[in-house]
Amino acid sequence: MPISRTVRSFALLLSPVLAIAQTAAPPADNSTVHITSRIVYVDVVVHDASGHLVHGLMQKDFQVFEDGQPQKVDYFVAHSYDLAAPRPVPSPRPKNEFSNVPMSGPAGSVNMILFDLVNTAPEDQQYARGQMLAFLKALPPGQQIALFVLSDQLHIFQSFTGRSDLLTTAAKMINPANMRLLESDAEQQHDIDNLGYMEDALSGRDPGQSIQSLANMMTEQQEQSNEIRQRITLSAFAAIANAAAGYPGRKNLYWLSGSFPFSITMQSQYNMTGPVQFSTLNNPDLPVPDLNAVQDTAKLVANSQIAVYPISVLGVQTSGVGVDVSGDSTAALSGTSGEPSTNGRGSDSVKHTMGDTLAQQFVNRSSLHGAMEQIAQETGGEAVFGSNDLAGALRSTMEDGSNYYTLAYRPQNQNWNGAFRKIKVELTQHGYSLTYRRGYFASPGEITNEDAAQELNAALQPAAPQSTLLLIRSKLTLPDANAPYLLADTTVDPAGIDFTTDAAGVRHGELLVLLVALNESTNGKPAVQPDNPPQTSGALHLDFTPEEYQEILKTGIRFGLKLPLKPGNYRLRLGVTDMNNHRLGTLDMPLTIPAST
Repeated sequence: MPISRTVRSFALLLSPVLAIAQTAAPPADNSTVHITSRIVYVDVVVHDASGHLVHGLMQKDFQVFEDGQPQKVDYFVAHSYDLAAPRPVPSPRPKNEFSNVPMSGPAGSVNMILFDLVNTAPEDQQYARGQMLAFLKALPPGQQIALFVLSDQLHIFQSFTGRSDLLTTAAKMINPANMRLLESDAEQQHDIDNLGYMEDALSGRDPGQSIQSLANMMTEQQEQSNEIRQRITLSAFAAIANAAAGYPGRKNLYWLSGSFPFSITMQSQYNMTGPVQFSTLNNPDLPVPDLNAVQDTAKLVANSQIAVYPISVLGVQTSGVGVDVSGDSTAALSGTSGEPSTNGRGSDSVKHTMGDTLAQQFVNRSSLHGAMEQIAQETGGEAVFGSNDLAGALRSTMEDGSNYYTLAYRPQNQNWNGAFRKIKVELTQHGYSLTYRRGYFASPGEITNEDAAQELNAALQPAAPQSTLLLIRSKLTLPDANAPYLLADTTVDPAGIDFTTDAAGVRHGELLVLLVALNESTNGKPAVQPDNPPQTSGALHLDFTPEEYQEILKTGIRFGLKLPLKPGNYRLRLGVTDMNNHRLGTLDMPLTIPAST
């Protein structure tokens, strides 16, 4: 669905409007992190020796170090929240009034579930879905959660809501799917078993290295699938970070998955011998991990103050092979076996012992757990594996993520060279365990793309979740006999906008705005989008005297957008991006224009 990038000018409405409640004057406990503000926020969960949460600690009880150097804590707040206590469900907004961040925000911590189909084998998805449903059904009233699903791309199945029935209904719509990008251990064993059968058919030989060539091709396909999974997952995490950035404080992301493809070193699955293994991994035609993409995504997650809880849906894992796999020709998932051949191309046999296979399964489990622990440590979450009680794991981790201490400091090291800096938090008292993120990238500025219009276009695609990097409110007025167009009276919070200031004290800025009307689905059927949906766009030039700037800090930046629309069901998508720092906000607005209008 192409969205036009034609820029049209429109008028800035100068009439006074109400201030945006969320950030015109940040509350005392607003701990939203932006690394580029030169303030580092660290959320710390504290347990005693028995594993119970510790409450009642004070600022003087904590010490913070960055790269071994003590730091002065400038800000401290303790967060305590009882998940079991019911809370009132927020009242719905007035008709035709919308915001990309609820006025009250979610009660307690901001909690999000990511149900990952891309990195989970189909046979594990059904059980994980049932466990997630059991958890959602038991939620107390008012406990707000957002539900994301990762398949071909990131989909938001349910935005933040405190209604358990809405969440369970959304979760029931998740259908197990085989993305054909991830093979389970059983599938890998079958593939390698078939290679052994081929060798048996050739009397135990591999003339012309034909079997090894097939194994190399399998290796390349597996590496390409790994690279695709990594890129899809990184893109999803970036979208989630942008969606949650506007909410104050800590955000907890519970990642239900069968694998976690953030490891920089990708291990081959089909290499049968040592020499071939190394030659395959060094093949210049194979895709390599995009280290910049990994680092940029880590920055976005840190800036949005997200703690990731990797939760393995594999449950309790044991070694062995299935009854439908031959033990005689089972090969290890990777490794070496047999005597090297004289031609330097590795062993003349692809067969491995059962012991090799079991040993490799142990290595694979250890690698999975290590990757999960690394993700958790880097973000301040906790890894959960080796448990069949996924519902219980979600309950316990959500309780941990809702009871924590926020510390903030201004780093003494002012060299913003992009290097990774290690964070260490200690308590003056002993006997406690602390969970917190272990570092951050000292970036010199915001993460931006060069093309703001392209960035905004991508953010407004039908499946993209709302972005809250800029906070937006909008009130829609339907067409009537006197005004045959839709009016979107919109207010943007100036807190996320970068202004330049001239010698006279006048502040200057520029916003790119786009409003597009998508067809809304009816009767549960996906909507068919036109090639050129109705839309309007423009560049908004901002020039505020010191007095005007002080006023818009209270009232917000207000403008109007007009869009001719015929009767029908629509999902309006409004996007605003700051041309200086590329921070953007998007807003979804379902709307029905009756035929009698």
